[in-house]
Amino acid sequence: METMKKKQAEYWKMSASSLAEEIKKGNVTSREVIHSFINRIKLMNKEYNALVYPMFENASFSFTSENG
Repeated sequence: METMKKKQAEYWKMSASSLAEEIKKGNVTSREVIHSFINRIKLMNKEYNALVYPMFENASFSFTSENG
């Protein structure tokens, strides 16, 4: 069976409620999901140049006081 770690590249295809359920079950952490989405945005932004001022450090900063 495929683990959530292996599916990390496909988190962006999952619904928010599915991701929330996987986090709740402990199959993945919110930190892993956030970093997966940041990586996806960086990959896609190379082609689309949609983010003029990426502020990913703000997302990472929010984890300093959380367990996720």
